[in-house]
Amino acid sequence: MADYRAQVAEEMIRQIEAGTAPWQKPWQPGVIRARPFNPASGKDYRGINSWWLEMQGRGDPRWLTYRQATALDAQVRKGERGTTVEYWQWTRQVPEVDTDGNEILDDDGKPKLQTVRLDRPRVFFARVFNAEQIDGLAPLVTPEPAFEPVARAEEILAAGGVSITHDQSDRAFYRPSTDRIHLPAKAAFAEAYEYYATALHELGHATGHPSRLARTFGPFGSRDYAVEELRAEMASFLLTTESGLGHYPERHAGYVESWLKVLQDDRNLLFRAARDAETIRSWVLEPERRQALERGAAMENEAAAKPTFEPVIAPSQASEPAMDGAPLPSLAGATVDVRNGMAQVTRDGVTTTLGGPAAAVHWALETGASPADLTAVLTAAGRDQKMPALERLPVPEGQAVTLAGPGHHTGPVVDIGARHALQQAESGLVLHDLAALRFDGASIAALVQAREAGAAVTFEHAPDGTVTLEADRSGLAAWLSAAPAPVPEAAERHYLDVPYPERHAAKAAGARWDKAAKSWYVPEGTDPAAFAKWEKGAEAPAPAPAPAPTAEKAPDKTERVYLAVPYPERHAAKAAGARWDRHRKAWYVGTDADPAAVARWQAKEPAVTTAPAVDPVKEFADALQAQGLVVDGAPVMDGRWHRAAVDGDRKGVQSGSYRGFLDGVPNGQIMNYKTGKEAVKWVATGATVDPTERAQIQAQAAARAVLREAERAAAADRGAQVARGLLRAGKPFEAGTPHPYLQRKGIVPMSRLHLKDDTLLVPMVNAGGAVRNVQSIAADGEKRYVAGAEKVGLYHPIDPDGRLGVGPTIIAEGYATAATLHTATGRPTVVAFDAGNLKAVAEALRAKYPAADLIIAADDDHHLEARNKPNTGIERATAAAELVGARLIRPPLSEAEKAKGRTDFNDLVAERGAEAAHATILQVLDAALSRPPLKPAVGQEQAEEQEKEPPRQELRRHKPRARAAGMAM
Repeated sequence: MADYRAQVAEEMIRQIEAGTAPWQKPWQPGVIRARPFNPASGKDYRGINSWWLEMQGRGDPRWLTYRQATALDAQVRKGERGTTVEYWQWTRQVPEVDTDGNEILDDDGKPKLQTVRLDRPRVFFARVFNAEQIDGLAPLVTPEPAFEPVARAEEILAAGGVSITHDQSDRAFYRPSTDRIHLPAKAAFAEAYEYYATALHELGHATGHPSRLARTFGPFGSRDYAVEELRAEMASFLLTTESGLGHYPERHAGYVESWLKVLQDDRNLLFRAARDAETIRSWVLEPERRQALERGAAMENEAAAKPTFEPVIAPSQASEPAMDGAPLPSLAGATVDVRNGMAQVTRDGVTTTLGGPAAAVHWALETGASPADLTAVLTAAGRDQKMPALERLPVPEGQAVTLAGPGHHTGPVVDIGARHALQQAESGLVLHDLAALRFDGASIAALVQAREAGAAVTFEHAPDGTVTLEADRSGLAAWLSAAPAPVPEAAERHYLDVPYPERHAAKAAGARWDKAAKSWYVPEGTDPAAFAKWEKGAEAPAPAPAPAPTAEKAPDKTERVYLAVPYPERHAAKAAGARWDRHRKAWYVGTDADPAAVARWQAKEPAVTTAPAVDPVKEFADALQAQGLVVDGAPVMDGRWHRAAVDGDRKGVQSGSYRGFLDGVPNGQIMNYKTGKEAVKWVATGATVDPTERAQIQAQAAARAVLREAERAAAADRGAQVARGLLRAGKPFEAGTPHPYLQRKGIVPMSRLHLKDDTLLVPMVNAGGAVRNVQSIAADGEKRYVAGAEKVGLYHPIDPDGRLGVGPTIIAEGYATAATLHTATGRPTVVAFDAGNLKAVAEALRAKYPAADLIIAADDDHHLEARNKPNTGIERATAAAELVGARLIRPPLSEAEKAKGRTDFNDLVAERGAEAAHATILQVLDAALSRPPLKPAVGQEQAEEQEKEPPRQELRRHKPRARAAGMAM
């Protein structure tokens, strides 16, 4: 981070000296500046990132990571250099605990979480590329301004709530003592744009009033005064260029010398000024955020009054963890009380005791804190810091060393498997043994012996898997002098010959599956007589273990080999080439990994002797079965929702879902859509799962999930082939061809349909335009899809003029509704096929057309409300609109029309006639365009996948409603 900040500060100061920094250059009135933004997430870059990207001199405001560009079917050109940006996290969620330090659980059996502010922020880095460096992106579409700059400026000033007095001749200033802006009369300015730009600059100063963001102004010529002018001028550039008022930097050119002077003393001022400018801009342009911004400013001012660390990060984490990497160290953000040498770590409910300043320094090093930053605080606490601090703990994995003070080793480096607890007989010191533990048999056996001898072993969730062992001298002498106990070898397994159709019977009898040997076996301690029918011949050799992968024959890049990496060993695994799968919550062998280096983490079948008394996976499987769910094999307990069939389902139908958690006390939720509408909560009654076994289970679950996904992908490809075959077997629909369904709906197709016999075929495409499925509509309105083919995220565009994504674009459920909306408005429309697919289609279109003005057309399923059920059409459409920041429209049905079962915009045509219905639709659309889009819920994009229950899957065969003319498509 230091190199990045030094580079940014050096370049910004160079541009300030040259007068070429963004806020020092004029901007033409009437032209709205586009902020640098990420088209994949649809979010603007803020703070120092926005300025840094602005300074790169690119004409396109779009910036993406390499992976995001690839996900959009684009490619960064070879040889292009990326630009580094940073992200700060000021808060984190930790479990709530009671007075005894125990975690408080919610109704689902999961720990209740509370948001706490970090004493120092966690920092992430990412490397992004400009759209000009990427091939395959659609051209940038700049929307027309939706406001008139002067009128907009009047609204902003009025909403600011600061009085303006026109009593100056050639000066403009804000006076904090009276909380008033003083300006010359409007006639004194060359044009109205310049007057309002000046007024907004002063309003930026006014945000620093104690009743608002409470900044320090300082007298003229002081350091605080220069800093305030710097942040205000940066904020003024943001405000005026985004409001179309232009920018007039010549008014503040005289401050450059004072800016350079304060920046020479503290270059970090640039970063704080950039942050403050962003806050000022948000306060002025986003009134709804003012209370939150003022609370945040108060918290930062309070924190600034205390001795804190500068935000830092361990070097191994500086590679896009915020977007694509594994979780950060769990100790980051812990609070250190150096007076008594304690570090309280709230994550996972663990409290770790660190003895003295040596341990505090070690903790700081391993979590990214700088010893130089610790020095002042430790010295103030009465700790001698004259001895040199360690740059890093030079202890190889699998070994241990004793520390007596900062930078002083008091014992040799010893292999853990041979000796774990260390003691210096000469000095009599038994202080802190810090060891990078290897989870092999020898190390674990040594730990067991150490505990029995009186040592207290504590596992810290430190980045290198450090284990702290505090030992009492008594009881250890005999153990220290004794030879280490040998680790018992695993008994040879008794393998069985189980035909595939009989696998369930063998499993029910107690047999276990050896993944490496690809064979069933008799667990240790089980009577082999129960498996007599599956006994192998006496001469049959035991299956050979699966060969380890070699460098000459690496696994296919598309097939991930998952690893069982316990949490404390994650950094060692990463250094060896393992990579984190954030979706599967498991580690896998990276493409550049040395197979030998990661071989020790290869997933194995958990040993029966170490399993808990009640296997939580088995217990959860039994609970699923009790609720009627049919799960083939062990359930996947990765915290995500999974679909499953229930008793009585036809082939291909999945009317149930579940999700399970292995962290802490295993728990889960089970949903059977046939028997109830609320999930059944389950909490394990057995023991908790230890980290090693959890890693094994997660690796196996990830591997099974990959196989299932491969099977689903293959089935989807086969379904896509069938769909394309159906289209080839039919013929393109010709205008004027009579069809009962179209005639009944009163619509004329304006998109590419096909006709086979009397069945309409509607192609369903993905964001890349490939046909992946087909909806067939019979003459009576019956709808079908290709069995096994995908459906989520597929859509059908009605866009004869090729304007999809340009300006307003409407998304509707059914073809008839979408065709009606297109005919009435002339706007491009998209068929999502049902309410459950609205969200996925909206996401796909937002990713493909980031600047599009998306409008979700809801069906009004009011008849469900009469039965005390959710209005599916309205709720799903609203959720989709909130997710992507789209507008929402709904059919204005009268009570009489509702009584007839009318639900959608096409029904208006049947009730009111085409002309009247189209006029009504235009009024609804105009009203929607005059309102702002719905705003995405906070954190919705991140939490959606794991926290939301999946929508109920639509059945493959859809029956028309009782009144065909009123059926929504």
